[in-house]
Amino acid sequence: MRFLLNNRIVLLLGALLIAQAGLVADTMDPDAASIQDIIDGGAGYTVGNLTFTNFSVKSITTGSAVAPNAAGILADGKVLADGRVQLDFTGSWTAYGLGSVADTKIRFMVACDDGASMIEGNELGLTSANVRGDGYVVITENVFDGNPSDDPTSQMIGDKIVAKFSDRAVMRDWADFEGQEVVWVEKDISVADLGGEDLVTLSHLSGFYQNFTVTPEPGTMSLLGLGTLGLLARRFRRKR
Repeated sequence: MRFLLNNRIVLLLGALLIAQAGLVADTMDPDAASIQDIIDGGAGYTVGNLTFTNFSVKSITTGSAVAPNAAGILADGKVLADGRVQLDFTGSWTAYGLGSVADTKIRFMVACDDGASMIEGNELGLTSANVRGDGYVVITENVFDGNPSDDPTSQMIGDKIVAKFSDRAVMRDWADFEGQEVVWVEKDISVADLGGEDLVTLSHLSGFYQNFTVTPEPGTMSLLGLGTLGLLARRFRRKR
């Protein structure tokens, strides 16, 4: 009877190990989703030990410019080899014609899930932007320790800017800050065509990324959990 009980416990622990390993794999490289799908889902978008929630997207265009709404912006999360948690954003912002401007504001909250991790910095970068003639692609970003809309005591703890012009570019920028369990991120994406003397002008953005430095690294707490289950399984095998 004791032998059968121990066997069942070992099988249960094995099943827990498999389930935990699957959960780690799913959150380390989750499926891409549109921001609208994330909003509609209600539970947020989890990558590693960070969850991205409370998304809002507002786009305004002038002239012949085109900007996506929440359904037209795709977020694809992954955990990088160095442990940073990254979101790759793809969409289509285009400005063509004198005075055309596409402007999008994106806001979201980032929270540590495990109660032990802290966000200690983040990076913003352009992955796909093109400017022909007189125009620009600019993304500015501010990071707050609380919701700047609802909390008057919230403070900005980091700011960044990346930009692409026809003759120069700033492709990445980053900021370090004291560890936070929760941060709010506000982005302002501006794509403009200023026309000028160049008759063939176009400004276009289709991709940018955002990553966060997390300590301890994503997967560390999950691996500790796996190790604990493994030790328990080994202990029950020895008792058998």
